[in-house]
Amino acid sequence: MPGLIVALLQGFFFGFLMSMVMATWALRGNITTTAILQAREERIKAWQDSVMLSGQWTLRERMQ
Repeated sequence: MPGLIVALLQGFFFGFLMSMVMATWALRGNITTTAILQAREERIKAWQDSVMLSGQWTLRERMQ
């Protein structure tokens, strides 16, 4: 369970950080909205993968 909590916190923290960076770039006109949405989808997918991996690790630990 601690692995899942860590993954959640990491996902929210890095997600927030990246969204802030993307927002500043968008305001400066260096990046388009589509690029932001694309990066956001990739980030969500990566976060989901990390949650899945941490879930598998905790399951493995329980099995042993």
